[in-house]
Amino acid sequence: QEYFFIASEWRADIERAFAEFFGERAIREKLPVLKDEQEEGFFNEWFVYDFKLSNGRTPLEEFVETNPAFFSADSLNVYRDLLENEYGSWEVMDLRKEEGMTITNLLTGHTYDVLERSGTRNLSKGNLFFARVGRVNGHWELVGSNSFAFDVKVDQGFRDYIRKTTGGLNPKMVHEIYYSS
Repeated sequence: QEYFFIASEWRADIERAFAEFFGERAIREKLPVLKDEQEEGFFNEWFVYDFKLSNGRTPLEEFVETNPAFFSADSLNVYRDLLENEYGSWEVMDLRKEEGMTITNLLTGHTYDVLERSGTRNLSKGNLFFARVGRVNGHWELVGSNSFAFDVKVDQGFRDYIRKTTGGLNPKMVHEIYYSS
């Protein structure tokens, strides 16, 4: 991310990203003052994985394609793996404390067995949370910003409601929900 914020060739894209994410606040404050670490995390994750640069690529795709940091092939493969990711509203299907969990995306129905330590400390089977799952060195992990969870169990009516949602979720949408409540 630092590369895109420093390189002058991406200045217009950065300004557009702030305007898209923060709306009126970005225009009013030029570059918005972030409310807290959670907001910074939402923006950073959305920018890296979901925002489209003027060339049509996400910053992660552009970084992997051009390798501006001149990483070795092995180091670049970590970023290439992360291109395979999915953001969503996840239900915890099975939990192995300090080890991992099995989660299902309520929108797509995709299920992943993720390696995760810290996330297992605050979740229980049946909880709902927003996060991004990504491939890391041949396995799945929660990647991106810290998420937040709802201390509720998901019932079939809510699953059906989420599955009727058109389009996908991303951190920008969850940011809007989180800060509007």
